[in-house]
Amino acid sequence: MKHYILFFVVTCIVGCGCAVQSGDPAPVIRPQPGAELCGEVAAHIGPDGLNCPEGLPVPVNDEGTTECEPDAGALECISLEEFCVEQHQKGIYWNTECMVQITDCAEIETVCNDGGGV
Repeated sequence: MKHYILFFVVTCIVGCGCAVQSGDPAPVIRPQPGAELCGEVAAHIGPDGLNCPEGLPVPVNDEGTTECEPDAGALECISLEEFCVEQHQKGIYWNTECMVQITDCAEIETVCNDGGGV
């Protein structure tokens, strides 16, 4: 009887040890609401609207270039609208409902990203 109990305990330990996952589980990404307003946000805070720095095209490259100028070395630039939609799909919430109502660029940080709203 003792052999059966020992066999059972060893089997459970070995069996459980083999079932342990190695590494972290894959993240759960939930798209965020508000992406449907990204075009309106881009028009409102972009060069033809309030001309906020946050409304300029966004660089895409491995070196982290922060300007979308011809000589800045950016591989390509995407529009604020494209970047906004992409961020919402990746689970990053932008307060687009607030951003379409601001009257000054500073309000992006002081009102819309400060837990408040217009």
